Amino acid sequence: MRVANNLFISHPRLIRSVIVLCFFQIKIKLVQEEFVATSSISDVYETGETPALATLNYLYSLIDELVWYQRNKESLSEPMLRDFNQLQLYMSLV
Repeated sequence: MRVANNLFISHPRLIRSVIVLCFFQIKIKLVQEEFVATSSISDVYETGETPALATLNYLYSLIDELVWYQRNKESLSEPMLRDFNQLQLYMSLV
């Protein structure tokens, strides 16, 4: 699934949103009885009973990750800071 530029994604639990700055591809694989969503922009992965649910869970996890990085950016290690910067190339909190 391709995630398009300028897509606005709201996270209902965090009451936070992001806008996609640069398109990226989400890969979906069937593993045993669940679908797994991954992409090249993060090490995060998520599962779901359907491809759509795995994708939605994955997007919400990316928002979780971005919020966590933002809150902890002063104490991030160099590798984590690189991961944060990588993610910010694709998504921005709004």
